[in-house]
Amino acid sequence: MENQIIKCSLTSGKSKKGYDYNAIKLVITCDDDITIQKMVFLDNLEAQLIKKVLKHGNSNN
Repeated sequence: MENQIIKCSLTSGKSKKGYDYNAIKLVITCDDDITIQKMVFLDNLEAQLIKKVLKHGNSNN
């Protein structure tokens, strides 16, 4: 597992039970063709803050 490609995206949708969700989706692909996918679920406030930072940038730098 020397070479890794990591993709990260903010996603939202509806669960199979009809609930809205927001999540960070991580996809990690290793050089030996092993792919790991993980969803990190967020509450509404966390998702709003992340969307705001992504849209406007972090002004605290």
